[in-house]
Amino acid sequence: MQIIASLLRLTDFQSGNPEVHEVIRDCRNRIFSMASIHEKLYQTEDLANVPLGSYIRDIGNRIILEFEMEDGQIQYRVIENDEV
Repeated sequence: MQIIASLLRLTDFQSGNPEVHEVIRDCRNRIFSMASIHEKLYQTEDLANVPLGSYIRDIGNRIILEFEMEDGQIQYRVIENDEV
C-alpha cells in the first residue's frame, strides 16, 4: 500500500491541476486508513480487542499532517476504556 501511495504522490507532483490534487489526496488518505487498520490488526493477538484508540490517533494525526493544519488549529482527545 505504501508503494501505491508513493506512486500517487509522484503523479500529484506532475499534475498542476487542483482537482487532480484533491482526488489524489483523498485516495492517499484512504490508502493510509486501510494500511493503518491492517497494521493494528496484524499487531494484535486478540481480534476481539483491536486497539482502536491508537488507530483513531493515527488517523487524526494524518488529517492534521495532510491538510497542513497549524498547531492547535484542530484538537481531539481519544478516551480509553479505563477513563470512562
